[in-house]
Amino acid sequence: MVHNAAVLDPVGPISKMKRREWQKHFQINFEGPVFLTQKLLPCLGTGSRILNISSGAAHRSIQGWAAYCMSKAALHMSYECWKEELSGQGILVGSVKPGVVDTAMQEQIRNLDEERFPMLENFRSLKRNNELLDPNTVSRFLAWLLLDAKPEIFTEKDQDIRDEALKPLWDVSNETTE
Repeated sequence: MVHNAAVLDPVGPISKMKRREWQKHFQINFEGPVFLTQKLLPCLGTGSRILNISSGAAHRSIQGWAAYCMSKAALHMSYECWKEELSGQGILVGSVKPGVVDTAMQEQIRNLDEERFPMLENFRSLKRNNELLDPNTVSRFLAWLLLDAKPEIFTEKDQDIRDEALKPLWDVSNETTE
């Protein structure tokens, strides 16, 4: 099971956040994965894997992204809690930071206004400088985590696509076929 759904809005200062927007945000980014996991647990057996798609925003604040940062931090803690709770049942729970990926959410970020999101230019420059990760590259990394990574690697920490020690284990893009 992969928990990837997330929303970025509402973007802007916490002081101007509307309660209903905040609640909807947490329902999608945090409650959805928690209660979907709970509902599907009876279908999962030994060796099953649950993977949360995390973000650097779960581990540091980004001005204008309070709801996103806090909901991703809560999702990260749910990974830690589920991992402890399900380890005795042989169900593996992992978390991954996929890097800054060229997705619709990144396009949404680049279309924000600077008043709501002061770091806007940083994200625009990532696109301009071709520094966004290709979704196909990220999907290879996620497939490796879900299908081939040793259990201790899958569960040990928030795995990061930029971890050079892991790259030889999953990145086959430079291999040649004979």
